[in-house]
Amino acid sequence: MEQKKSMEFEDTDITYALINAFTDHASGGNPAAVCYLPHEKDDKWLQQIAREFNQPMTAFLVHRDANAESEQYDLRWFTSKAEVDFCGHATLASAHLLFTSGIVTGNTVRFHTRAGVLIASKVSGYKECEDELSSSMQKTWKVLDKKRLNGKGVVELDFPLVPAIPCNDSALLSAALDGATLNWVGETALGDYLVELPSSADVENLKPQFHKMLDFHGRGSIFATALASEHSEHDVISRVFCPKMGIPEDSATGSAHCTIGQYWATKLGKNELKAFQASERGGKMLVRVDKDVGRVYLQAQAVVVMAGALPTAKG
Repeated sequence: MEQKKSMEFEDTDITYALINAFTDHASGGNPAAVCYLPHEKDDKWLQQIAREFNQPMTAFLVHRDANAESEQYDLRWFTSKAEVDFCGHATLASAHLLFTSGIVTGNTVRFHTRAGVLIASKVSGYKECEDELSSSMQKTWKVLDKKRLNGKGVVELDFPLVPAIPCNDSALLSAALDGATLNWVGETALGDYLVELPSSADVENLKPQFHKMLDFHGRGSIFATALASEHSEHDVISRVFCPKMGIPEDSATGSAHCTIGQYWATKLGKNELKAFQASERGGKMLVRVDKDVGRVYLQAQAVVVMAGALPTAKG
């Protein structure tokens, strides 16, 4: 039997951090591994590393010009199975790493991705992370500073609006949600489904039948949403199921709120919403919709859980 070739390692290290996004505490939100690369690596190597981390998402950052002061980075996202086109929580985690480590000392960073250029900006916090690293260190981040990485702040993500349009798949989707009553059903251009349920309790009590979602066309994710209960601090609630991407239920999903936010902003006639994702870990964000320019702005926090150095495999 042919044996798999193991990864060969170089003498340098890659800095990484495990970060929980869309939360203000270490046990909540959606985990992502973020790797800061000195240069581009081949796809096979990236996929192997993502498989080793085995997180909902692994992000890979490369500065676009190591000799320039521009805050522009190439950003790619991988699950343990495949590269994905768009991931909100790993983008938030990447921005938090750059801001809290001091690699980026300005207020804004631009990510070049499969989804186009995505912008992340500081809203508040991160003051203690400024002016501590020498300029020669800011683009390489060879130092793991515990105090720095414990820094907190609020980030705003500038994402494209992804509307859902009505579709005729109510019976299919209801069956995948164990017969749940659906008030509205729509589909996005990316092949994700948005469904509105009668109440927040209905969303919380859903019993998803993941095997029935595997044959959906497109990405086949389901964004289940409803108005939050009358006494909630939030406006809307959701759960997100992505079994075709290897994630039965996602903990906190920024990309889904590019659709959820647009739907509720239109229905409620308001452009700003407090959103809560009712997964086991939970996730929260402030969603602002600008339909005139086709953008959704998500404000949220993230927390570094651990950080270290990864031996650099050749590739």
